[in-house]
Amino acid sequence: VDIEGRITFINPAMARIIGWDTADLLGHRMHSICHHTRTNGQPYPENECPAFLAFHDGIACSSSIDFYWHKDGRMIPVENTITPIREGDKLAGAVVVVSDITNRLQLENETSQHVTEMEMLYESGLALSQLLSPREIGQKIIELLEKKMNWHHTAIRLYHAKTDSLELLAFSQPNIKNEKQHSDVEKHFNNKISKPGDGLSGWVVQNFQIIRNGDISNDPRYKETYPGLNSGLYVPIKMGASIFGVISIESEK
Repeated sequence: VDIEGRITFINPAMARIIGWDTADLLGHRMHSICHHTRTNGQPYPENECPAFLAFHDGIACSSSIDFYWHKDGRMIPVENTITPIREGDKLAGAVVVVSDITNRLQLENETSQHVTEMEMLYESGLALSQLLSPREIGQKIIELLEKKMNWHHTAIRLYHAKTDSLELLAFSQPNIKNEKQHSDVEKHFNNKISKPGDGLSGWVVQNFQIIRNGDISNDPRYKETYPGLNSGLYVPIKMGASIFGVISIESEK
């Protein structure tokens, strides 16, 4: 880019990152085309843009993570390295090298998620090893699901083979403010799902299969326990070849 920030050369790789043809970018101010933003998504005022320092202060700079706007409206996470160009003692512009780090960030997020899941399993194992009662174990797992995984609509049910019934061990639901509300919600849950075959949780106990469903409201097996939920994960808890219970996790997303 020249001293005014206009693009004087752009290679095809850079143009692909932001979704433009190279011919459409030449001569335009890079800042206005890319809408360069901070990590919080707020646009840089042009006099605070990292490239501005290279244009006017002659200082090379790099960014850990910034964002360019793609032509189709997506934000592309990038790393920038900006180096001033000099002609004699005068600044003539800058070279901007951009790396698309979408895949790297995705891998970092997946690694972080995996670590969180391993922490969840480890702490659940500690709860089990302390010989707590089933209800205490259920409540501990619910707390871990909320703390570690940010899941707020969860329930753990214990299966009693002798009576062929499901007992609600523990649950989590937002906006419960007192013991009476907690007791009312518990009764509501037990009325809705009390035996194998009731709802998606009961189906899982009956069939020993995991359900992962992104549209539970249209599943004929679903029984609504809280309004506005859209997706669910229902996992049987097994002990050897026998079913022990079920964990259900539901979400507005």
